[in-house]
Amino acid sequence: MNDKMLILNRFSLPDYDTQEFKAYERLILPQALERLKELTAEEGYWVATEARLDGELVGCAMAQYFSINQTAQLYSLVVKENYRQRGIGQALFQCLETTLKEQDHIFALGFEYEKNDAYAPAIEKILAHRQWNPPKLYLVRCHFDAYAFNPRWIHLANRFPPEMELFKWKDLTAEERKRIAFMRDQGMFLPYLSPFREEKQIDLPTSVGLRYKNQVIGWSITHRLDPDTLRYSALYIDKDFQFSGYGILLLSESIRLHKQLPIPRAIFEINLQEIDLSWRRFVKKRLIPISDRVERMKWAIQIYI
Repeated sequence: MNDKMLILNRFSLPDYDTQEFKAYERLILPQALERLKELTAEEGYWVATEARLDGELVGCAMAQYFSINQTAQLYSLVVKENYRQRGIGQALFQCLETTLKEQDHIFALGFEYEKNDAYAPAIEKILAHRQWNPPKLYLVRCHFDAYAFNPRWIHLANRFPPEMELFKWKDLTAEERKRIAFMRDQGMFLPYLSPFREEKQIDLPTSVGLRYKNQVIGWSITHRLDPDTLRYSALYIDKDFQFSGYGILLLSESIRLHKQLPIPRAIFEINLQEIDLSWRRFVKKRLIPISDRVERMKWAIQIYI
């Protein structure tokens, strides 16, 4: 580093809307900037480290600390372009990881990123140097124009038998809710498929359920991410009906309801670790080829026990 002195520090991020924050803004990834606006004190707090070379700010790393389980997630690691490939990023990450372990006493640190992000190879190299386990592809996000999306399978005839009832999720009864919560707690379906995940964001006009002989056996849950975007988050059908085609009919109903609303964008989110092989094939053959854009998300994690 040409004999310049590199100083690494943990520091408190200035408030987002202050002039002082501007110095750091260009060294923070866009997704971290968005998250900065959303984080509440109940969820946790930010931990940040900076790198200065002879007093000049040349890098910044940020992680969110989660109070509920004493873990953290890396959101951003950026070094100024003229100072890259000098080991600063590696030193910056090591400083962040160390301070999280020693001062915040975390049990685990994770990092989620898009497979094709420009910065992915550099961060993967840093993680490997820190002897992290190799990152894994775990999530696919398919983006669509909601009004143009019109595959043949969404027009399949509604062939539910008489003993089945399609219903709006807003009409779920207290007793049904209690039973589904019991099923969740007993591990009868994967956490990712819970209809109660991110419940405040559930879009009730497009979320639907399916009853069989007065028992809830399936659901298609959507979340309103912003005024223009609906995410299809959880599609579940009881294992006894898994190959009946009812899951597709549930999804089709949510899509039909979506098309009646002024919400132009749609995202289908699929957790590759938590879906049946038949659904994987459906995603590969029926969703990905007609997507406007596909994000393939990777996840890396290090456990400290």
